[in-house]
Amino acid sequence: MKFKKEFLVKGDKMAFFGLIKSKEERKAEEEKKLQVQNANNLFFNELRNGNFKNLPPVRQDNLPFINLKKGEHLLYRAINVFYDEPRSVRVSNRGGGSVRVAKGFWLHSSQSRSVSHDQMTNLDAGNLVFTNKCLIFVGKLRSVDVNYGQIVSFVAYTDGFLFNKSGRQKPFQFRTGNNRLKSDVHGVDFKVNGVFVRSLIQGCLKG
Repeated sequence: MKFKKEFLVKGDKMAFFGLIKSKEERKAEEEKKLQVQNANNLFFNELRNGNFKNLPPVRQDNLPFINLKKGEHLLYRAINVFYDEPRSVRVSNRGGGSVRVAKGFWLHSSQSRSVSHDQMTNLDAGNLVFTNKCLIFVGKLRSVDVNYGQIVSFVAYTDGFLFNKSGRQKPFQFRTGNNRLKSDVHGVDFKVNGVFVRSLIQGCLKG
């Protein structure tokens, strides 16, 4: 019994130290998250001010040919981006009624009414390239080239963004998927989303 009691005491100590270690690990994880969040916030502030030095080099592998204008240079490229546009979708609603014409006999009538509405539809997927002047989408079926100065409204999403271009009725929508921007040197790690794109565009317009 003495041995069993001794074992239980040692076991309790082991469990206790294991609990302490688990708390320390959680504390270290929280501190790491806070450091990354602070680095991300600083990074976005620098972007908005037009400081692009922390952007990673643009990957050149499988990069589509882009005819850069004088004074234009590449800033960032996102891969496997989905391009959406609103498309008209027509839905038919059927209705009608019944009229009694004699005992036990009914005349049935039906009417069909068609209603259309716009719905975001995926049109293509490809590379989304950002320069200091414009954003360029190059997909398998179509391409888009928009100068930042032509953007009249912008909506940021957690997985992409939507914007309207002057002189065009339909908006553009891009979904950035699993693209991430990570830098061990600067401590940043975040999903490329609408907030990143908006900050980048703001910085470019200031430049």
